[in-house]
Amino acid sequence: MIKLLIIDRPGYMRVFTHNLLKFETDIQVSSLKANGRIPLEEISRLEPDVIALGIDTPQMDGVRITRELLEMYPRPILLINSLPGNDMTDPMKALEVGAVDYLAWPFSQKTMDADGMHAELAGKVRFWAERGLPGSGEKKHGNGGLTHPQAYLAKNRSSHPSDSVIKAIDTIEESVDLVVIGAENGGLGILPQLLRKLEGLPFPIVVAQKLTGGGIGNLVHYLRKQTHQSIRLGEPGMMLEPGTVTFIPDNLSGIVRRNIGGHLALHIQYQPGFGPHPSVDALFQSAVMEACCPVGVMLSGSGSDGTHAARSFHANGFPLLVQTPTTSLVNDMPKAALTAHPQALSLPVEGISHFINLLGKSNHPAT
Repeated sequence: MIKLLIIDRPGYMRVFTHNLLKFETDIQVSSLKANGRIPLEEISRLEPDVIALGIDTPQMDGVRITRELLEMYPRPILLINSLPGNDMTDPMKALEVGAVDYLAWPFSQKTMDADGMHAELAGKVRFWAERGLPGSGEKKHGNGGLTHPQAYLAKNRSSHPSDSVIKAIDTIEESVDLVVIGAENGGLGILPQLLRKLEGLPFPIVVAQKLTGGGIGNLVHYLRKQTHQSIRLGEPGMMLEPGTVTFIPDNLSGIVRRNIGGHLALHIQYQPGFGPHPSVDALFQSAVMEACCPVGVMLSGSGSDGTHAARSFHANGFPLLVQTPTTSLVNDMPKAALTAHPQALSLPVEGISHFINLLGKSNHPAT
């Protein structure tokens, strides 16, 4: 039996979540009200496997509460955001300090999809319960791996370029004209860290970040405020300009194509054969086909999306940077990518940022 604990302030989320999951025979739901402090003694008594933290008022300090919970009772923390417009400022900051996942729930009669919310919540609760208890690294069913949130965040703040990084850059004979990034579970808390470190790049970046329940537009808005990058939400036919970071929209796949003028542009499409959307495989494989010298970046995520792309990068001799599995909140995608591309470079996120910056400094204008 999976024990889920709901913590929120006003109470309607606790009632709503109980109703959503009342017919799930493998999930037992408890709830607590947050009134300025977290009743840690109650949490210890309930012994939850997963904690869902409702960020439902501007006064609900998700960052402070996340820190307190991880320090005193480390468990996977799901953030449920129902702030007006699903503002991501507080949830993103909580993800950066160690929350593991995010759900955007618009509590309005016009936009609510109870069936979709039920499937999303039940799926995430089962996923994180199966991954085990972050504090101990234990796994209930042995599938995949989970690193303690605070540990993986600390490990990703490391290392200046090593000799292996310098050597890898020296082997790149052509000018890099595109960087593609793929991420799923665990990627949200890492992307701001990666993007903040990038400096004036002479090539475009395209990101496929799967965000269940939508919210890529809100993520783009948050990252624009938190980084100095030119961050955009992708549109059909959008030119991929040097120095821009383009995110593929929710529930669609983005691929790279050259337009009539020979410039790289983003094409938005639905590709059921590629699985989850946006598809890492679809984006990376199009980069192999269309770019002169693409560089791939594989971050935290579950499943095997991106594995075919890693093989394509390897077969064509293109560089692939992979987040070190021990620094990944969910390491399925990084492990699969390293297996598929034996020459891939495994780095913590800050090391990936250093590598990309060095590529930019060593790059020459593409011809």
